[in-house]
Amino acid sequence: MTQTLEERVEELERKVAELSAQALDLRPRQKDWRRTVGSMPDNEIAREAERLGRKYRQQQTYLLTRNATDFTHVPGLRVENWLD
Repeated sequence: MTQTLEERVEELERKVAELSAQALDLRPRQKDWRRTVGSMPDNEIAREAERLGRKYRQQQTYLLTRNATDFTHVPGLRVENWLD
């Protein structure tokens, strides 16, 4: 089954068009809060996770707003390890 050059090019063009269409479908979708709302059930575990997340974010904000030279309140941070 011999194909002419023109037939081979046409077949390749069809395959490239098909793969391009598939690649467009693989693009990451834009993150949108409306897609996330309601993804967690409204139960005790979800509310606890929300509370802990809020507490963690507040602690991070607190650490960022403190004086940059005061590392005494950062849990698990050992300044002496920086000198090695």
